[in-house]
Amino acid sequence: MDGLDKNPFYKDDNGDLFIQPSHDFLDPKIHHYVNLYKRFANKNSELQIAFKNGNKVLEIGFESGGYSIFALEKLGLKVYGIDNGYSGIKDVSSLPLKNAKILESNAKFINGDITKKTEFDNNFFDLISSEAVLEHILDLPNAFLEMHRILKPGGLLFHSYDPYFHPGGGHALGILDRPWMHLELNESEYERFLIEKRPFEAKRAFHWYKHGLNKSYTQGEMINCLLNAGFKIIFWESNRINFPAFETIDRDTLRNSYKNYPNISIDDLITSKHSFIAIKSE
Repeated sequence: MDGLDKNPFYKDDNGDLFIQPSHDFLDPKIHHYVNLYKRFANKNSELQIAFKNGNKVLEIGFESGGYSIFALEKLGLKVYGIDNGYSGIKDVSSLPLKNAKILESNAKFINGDITKKTEFDNNFFDLISSEAVLEHILDLPNAFLEMHRILKPGGLLFHSYDPYFHPGGGHALGILDRPWMHLELNESEYERFLIEKRPFEAKRAFHWYKHGLNKSYTQGEMINCLLNAGFKIIFWESNRINFPAFETIDRDTLRNSYKNYPNISIDDLITSKHSFIAIKSE
């Protein structure tokens, strides 16, 4: 395997371990995102136009390695990435920079917070995108306002995100012992459960629950947030869960979940991913 160090693992500055990157490891991941972007471009002509060679794109979030950023670069775009380590939970990983060096990428990686004014000029980008990141941004209204500022008139947002309310919405650290249990407990009950049942990671998991996950935005609220920031939604796709957890929604689960999250709907509970394209009006 080309570029493989003797040590099969790479440890970043946070102490997190990753498989040592190489072309053999990176190329299939990048290819996956290239195919994903092409699939959505085939569904929406505006997005297809946004993938024009030389257009500037900002990808929000590159903590896991920047694979989607490198895919956008392969499509001919001039790529930028911005991240602040899941809303400040940890430092931004050095893994994307290592990957970029192996790939000889010209991507620009910036440590910054999209919920605040960034270093970019007004009307700078043709496209702003993210993959599985919006659910980690706690201040979505200000995030969308900043995206609106730095996006050109007629520019696009393209985001896919995993909502908090489906069975896996708490992610590995935040899900509990059964589907939707993370919705059934209030904050104090959630903390007590972690201390009693998962003491070895309770502190870290509760910090993740409090600061790493946006637990406020149903599908309807997300749409309103986009509209209030000045965007027009031109495409929306939702993927429903397709495993037996759906069969376990009983009266008690629904009652407990509604008690803590009164704005949720059944659609919120059974949707594992939302993808949307929105346009900044001229």
